[in-house]
Amino acid sequence: MRRTPGRIRWLLALVVVFSLVAAACGDDDDTSASDDGAASDDGAASDDGAASDDGAASDDGAASDDGAASDDGAASDDGAASDDGSADDGAATDDGGIPEDALVCFSDPTAGNSYVQAMADGTEATLALSGIEMTTVAANLDPNKQVADIDECIARGADVILVPAPVVTEAILPPLQRAVDAGIATIGLDIEFNYDGTPPTSPVQAQVVENRQLAAEQQAAYLNEVLGGEGQVVFIGFVAPVALIEESAAQFATALEAYPGLELVDRVDNPTDDAAGARPLIEDVLTRFPDVDAIVAYNGASAAGAAGAVEAAGLSDAVTILSLQMQPEALPGLADGSISADWDFGPVAAGAQMAELAIAALSGADPSEWQVTVLTDVVQYDAANAGDFVAWDDQVAAIG
Repeated sequence: MRRTPGRIRWLLALVVVFSLVAAACGDDDDTSASDDGAASDDGAASDDGAASDDGAASDDGAASDDGAASDDGAASDDGAASDDGSADDGAATDDGGIPEDALVCFSDPTAGNSYVQAMADGTEATLALSGIEMTTVAANLDPNKQVADIDECIARGADVILVPAPVVTEAILPPLQRAVDAGIATIGLDIEFNYDGTPPTSPVQAQVVENRQLAAEQQAAYLNEVLGGEGQVVFIGFVAPVALIEESAAQFATALEAYPGLELVDRVDNPTDDAAGARPLIEDVLTRFPDVDAIVAYNGASAAGAAGAVEAAGLSDAVTILSLQMQPEALPGLADGSISADWDFGPVAAGAQMAELAIAALSGADPSEWQVTVLTDVVQYDAANAGDFVAWDDQVAAIG
């Protein structure tokens, strides 16, 4: 019986130990677990098991806000995952998700040009898929107006400014720098003709480039074959020094040098950017160069005007006409053969590519993913495949 007090003390000590262990487990549940057991980096409980803003994983491996993959590999659209690893409903987050009120400002260098409008339509349709609003300002080929337009985009609080085919590239650089300084993403088209894919330099952060070098090389080779290695060629440009048109003219002249028998005898500039402006120019060319063999136009409207002048002179079988940009005005000529071939850069697709760069910027993607140069495809059309061309409006409709 003298051992009874010792046994009682041993039992009491055992009870105390179990009580302490139970208390410790209860405190840990209260301080580190979420309602369903997901843990954050700082110990704060989450309500639904999703990871915290700083990227801490939940107990079930759900992805963090910064896009870390869940244990089962399911990633969300904006980087935040639900308890089972599936994406949430896409609402904007504070970690680089697209803001609900995101605004993209499209600086149109023209006003009503069908080619640029197709580009704008492709851009807007692609942005709309992500719920992003786009507003457009038009410069009507006035470089001073385009500068003011970009400043207006900044004042409106745009998150991204798109500048396709500027009127005068040098003029837009200062306002684009102001945009970058204000934290606005800047994306262009044909700003720097980096055919090797080199990213553009500041203040243009990203760009799409139409491969006018490849088109020019293909046009020169086409003429060399059709003309049998020799002939006189005239280029139709535009009266305003629009960068992309000047680039086409320069690239074509360079490409033609590879064929010594082909001579670039003249360049004439369309004053009105339409068929009516090109026709009298070519009527004069046919008088000054009665032996001209080919005419290369910067767009479909000019090619159509040239075809009209050549037909009126009874020279349709003697003069080859080539075009660029596959604009609607060239389609009848391609079908009947009065325009021999056209090279399409895909303005709707180019607009969609600009939109995709903008979406990446708005989503908080790493700069290396969107501060790039993207080259467009080039497709040659002639009488044989002109029927395969899909109208721009139909291309836009197919986006959304």
